[in-house]
Amino acid sequence: MKHIAFSICCLALTIGCGPAEEPEDPNAIVHEGTCDEAGFAIDMGKAVFGRRGGKRYVGYVAEGSGSRYDKIEFVSYLYDDENTLAVGSYVLSADDGNGANEVLRAYRDCEDDVCNEVYQASGTLKIEASGEVGDQFTARLDNVTFEQMEDDGSEPKRNGSTFCGSAVRWDAPIESNVLGECLTDGEGLEKGDKLRDLVLPNCYGDMISVHDNCGHVKAQVLVLTASWCSACRTRLPATEALIQQYKDQNASVEAYYILGQGSQPGAPATMQECFGDAQTKSIDPARMLVDNGGGRVGFNEMFRRGFATLCDSGLPNYIVLDGDDMSFDFASRCHVSQTDDGVWREDQWGPQDNRAAAGAGGYTLAIEQLLDD
Repeated sequence: MKHIAFSICCLALTIGCGPAEEPEDPNAIVHEGTCDEAGFAIDMGKAVFGRRGGKRYVGYVAEGSGSRYDKIEFVSYLYDDENTLAVGSYVLSADDGNGANEVLRAYRDCEDDVCNEVYQASGTLKIEASGEVGDQFTARLDNVTFEQMEDDGSEPKRNGSTFCGSAVRWDAPIESNVLGECLTDGEGLEKGDKLRDLVLPNCYGDMISVHDNCGHVKAQVLVLTASWCSACRTRLPATEALIQQYKDQNASVEAYYILGQGSQPGAPATMQECFGDAQTKSIDPARMLVDNGGGRVGFNEMFRRGFATLCDSGLPNYIVLDGDDMSFDFASRCHVSQTDDGVWREDQWGPQDNRAAAGAGGYTLAIEQLLDD
């Protein structure tokens, strides 16, 4: 059929027929120029060896004040048998989205670490020198185009824009952002033990590791919750307001909310319920984590696989970790002692009829004690 249409068009040319115009693609990416030079200035950045989502990585980050982006970040995750990123050429593709092992992204319209536009690179990154912490990291971008991504970073955005990132060079010593003394496998489940790493997806599907904050915060709070939990509907918004108050005061605190069950007791939570819970409780979906055993088992990591020894499985259940080494510092349903002034203390570790009331305010005391250390 294609051959017949071509013959008819050729015959029509003898009587003045011209080539048909291609219709405009409403989903086409709008290009801002060719990609044969940098197209923007680059500020000096830093090379980093770190942890993210429970994985080790080598990367590079730079601010972009006065240029075509606010921040640029490269991350290459290391395999278990690797200690550094090998020298060589790495092919980048925006089509890989969040699933890419080597990810180079630029961010625009950023304020207070929140960026409204995300761009992912396609092209070649050439690593010229690498190594371990203290070694020099040198790389350059070759024929790289940054493509605007969907908000969730999954794929290039329809009707998005692009900009060029070629001929840019990076050169900086590798620093480490691994500060704490955490143990990936932990050393036990009891109070005082360094707990193992806990890696769970958030509402966006990004893998979040509790140990990523090791050494970067003084206190880390984990709040176990479920969609069906009526007490959680009032307690969690108050908890999140308190956490935000700490952050506004530059206190070194982070909190994650672990959704282990959905709208029915015992049923594992879905990703849709994750977003719904985050919205109704005024919690950032990036800090609402889903513990559903891959959709099969509610609270799989927390209870079935025994993340920590808790006095009961009631909800909400608060756990406070020492951010320096992720040691088990407080559990809301275990601290039961009350002094004459009515303040709950962590003098006793065991169940009692009023243990839930103790935990209602006890976790704030645990946070304060860690901040004062």
